[in-house]
Amino acid sequence: MKKILVAVFSTLVLAPLALAQHEQAGRLTRRLLTDDDDGKVEVWRRGDVAPMSARDASIRQPLIQVIFAGSGWQQSTKDTILAELRQMPMPEGIRPAAIAGTIDVPSPASVNDLAIQSILNRGFGDGSLSSRGEGVIHIVFLAPGITSALGASKPGADYDSYHSHVHMHEMNVRYVVVPWSDDAMLLRDAASNSAMRAVLNPDND
Repeated sequence: MKKILVAVFSTLVLAPLALAQHEQAGRLTRRLLTDDDDGKVEVWRRGDVAPMSARDASIRQPLIQVIFAGSGWQQSTKDTILAELRQMPMPEGIRPAAIAGTIDVPSPASVNDLAIQSILNRGFGDGSLSSRGEGVIHIVFLAPGITSALGASKPGADYDSYHSHVHMHEMNVRYVVVPWSDDAMLLRDAASNSAMRAVLNPDND
């Protein structure tokens, strides 16, 4: 009789608890942080599950403009990043992302989100960022040695990458920011996960 009661208890109590823990560990995590002008920005941290379903607002034919900000980039690192972005899986209804181009730009030694927007604004103004339109995702990679922040939040502690958007030059500019990491796998994951989120939910709605 005791064995029967133990079995019933395990089925009714312990099994659902284990399932709930499994769902908690594997569920989509959407993290929002405050940027430098009090807006909400979706961030990604290692371990967060990537979304894999398209929405009405998703970009159906995404183009990726890659921006390497700052100095000290190795060509092998750039090649690895580009290869990862080209292989980024897309859910049904979304075309695989195409690389529209790459560009190297100077950067201050310390940046926040407003400084990132200034880099984009300067690129559109001088014509170096030639890929335009609401279907373009601009991914800004920060070089080694550049310190960065998102409002009061710090990379590594609060986020590993983020995506946002800003209105400039008469268009809605969607962009991703990937701070430098010595962990090559984390750098690739941070880029692809925030890029995916930018494609599926470009305006953080």
